[in-house]
Formats: sequence, structure tokens, C-alpha cells
Amino acid sequence: LDDIFSLDIYPVALPPYLKNVIAKENEANVLAQLQELIKRKVFFMHVELDHEGTTFKGHIKDIDETLQDEKAVKMQLLGLHFSGNIKEEKIVKFEQTFKRAHLYISGEVDETISGLQSSYAITGPTTYDYTSEYTIDQIKSAEDPDNTLLAENLNVHSTSKAHNGLARETLKANIKNADILFEKEKIGFKTLVLDMNISNIDVAGLDRLQNIDRKQEKEVDSLIETFVAKNMHLTISNLSAQDVVLRGKELGGFNLNADLDIDQSLDIYRFNIQPKHAAKKMNGDIHLSVSKEILTMLKEDPEFMILYMMYRPKRELGQRIYDIKIGDGEIKINGKEVDF
Repeated sequence: LDDIFSLDIYPVALPPYLKNVIAKENEANVLAQLQELIKRKVFFMHVELDHEGTTFKGHIKDIDETLQDEKAVKMQLLGLHFSGNIKEEKIVKFEQTFKRAHLYISGEVDETISGLQSSYAITGPTTYDYTSEYTIDQIKSAEDPDNTLLAENLNVHSTSKAHNGLARETLKANIKNADILFEKEKIGFKTLVLDMNISNIDVAGLDRLQNIDRKQEKEVDSLIETFVAKNMHLTISNLSAQDVVLRGKELGGFNLNADLDIDQSLDIYRFNIQPKHAAKKMNGDIHLSVSKEILTMLKEDPEFMILYMMYRPKRELGQRIYDIKIGDGEIKINGKEVDF
């Protein structure tokens, strides 16, 4: 066209690695169905790029397909559109929306995301200089009928800035409603809010962590230690819920804020087997406020009841308050030292 290049992009064959995986699973029927989807150009993307190569936009054709085998597999992706900006042959801004994404594998996976809008922009020379924002109307996740998650009206905004090999990240998030069903016990949250930031994150360690097998626990622990190599600082300005709903009863809300310095000599392995190690390697304050009704519910657990008897909360405007201080090798709750 006069002002744009227009491209239609679609696969003409399955990637060899995917064919090998399917062959190992002896799923000839699935392989034949996937090849038929490719033949029909089901996976089809349209892109438009301006002549200067500075902006682009496009969409993915709606996908709504079911593969039939021993386990039914349903794939759905509706209304996906995207756009962005390019600078010096790099994408520096990317925006995306879609109406619905759904993946269902009989007896294994049932995941749905509806009404997503997202924006990502690079703000500096590294991948850790960015701003990101997205909203989601609804998320549904179900591993089985007794373990499900439903979250509505999510808003997340995050920023990151790197300097001299260290990153500072902030996160602000809120969820209007969330319901969790775990082993037939349903708990709901109204107006969940999280506002936090972390500074002095070692960028090199973070890069390595993203490329490691999470099953290699010792290697993961070792890399996590590099994050605090420059004395990491964590601030949670607000972690709260306006209301908690359990067994059909509204129990009031909770609020937590924390300010922690983590010493560079923290040993993750020792922390896992000896929690007191953290008291020697951290300094800070945690303030927790919960409603009387939530505390009453927690006291139904015998182990928590023992803790409650040992460390009594303060009372303030109908709330139950715990002030926790960590430092000098000690943890104190409302002024009383915790005995490990």
C-alpha cells in the first residue's frame, strides 16, 4: 500500500521439536489434527508496518478449535489485537488486547483469561528499564473441581529502573474480588491491594535465574543469594483486603506494611532449616492489623491458638494489632521476644 507494508504470517509445518514430543507420546491422532489446523491456516497473524519502520499494528485471527483424543483439548483465542513502536530496530513499546483466551485439557487444565489490555514500554538502555501496565476483567483457573481460582477486575502497574548493575522495582496491584476454593474450603477477598518496592536487586543474578531449571534447588538458592549481595531493601507500603469472606460470613479486613533490610550475608540454605538465621541477617519492622472476626476464626486452629496465648495482640478501634521487630538476632512481637 502507499503508506504501509502488509504481512500475513502463518506456519506451514510443525516445529521439529514439537513433532518429536508428540511422537514420543505416541499421539499420532493429535499430530494429524495439528497438521490439519496448519493446513487450514488456523494460526494466522496479520501485521502492518509503516515505511519508516517506526510503528506497527496487527491482529491474530480468532482461534476456536478442539482436538479429539483420549483427552479433549480446546484452544480459544478471540479478539487479539496489538500495536507498538520501533526504535533502532528494537521494539520499545508494545500494546495488546484480547477478549478471551481459554485452554482446556480434560482432567488437567482449565484456564481462562477475559478482557485483557496491556502496555509495555522500555524506558532505558537495559531490559530492566521499563514500565508495564495491564488490566484483566476476569481470570478463572481450575486444576480440579476442589481447587479453583476466580479473580475479577485486576489492575497491575509496575516499573523498573537499573543503575550500576542494580535494579529497583515497584509494583502496584489491586483486585476487586477474588475467590479461592482449596480442598473444598472457599475463601473470598474483596478489594485486595498490594503496593511494594524492592531495591538493590542484582541484575546479573536475576538474568541467570530466568534461565535455570527451577527443580535445581541448590542452584536456585545460590542465585537468590546474589540478589541480596548489595543489601536488598524491601518495602511493602500496603498489603490489604477490605473484607475476607469464609463459610459465607464477612469477617472484616486486614492490613500489613513492612520495611526490611536484608544483609548481603544471608544464607538461603541456613534460612530454610534454621529460621533464626533470618533474625541475624535482617533488620526491619512489620505491622499487621486484622479484624477481631478473622482472629477468632484463626484461633480455631490449635497451633495458632498456642501462638495467640503466647503473643497477645494489641487492640485498637476493633482491630487486633501485631508489631513485629526483627534485628540484632531477635524477633519481637509486641515487645515480647520470640523463643525459637
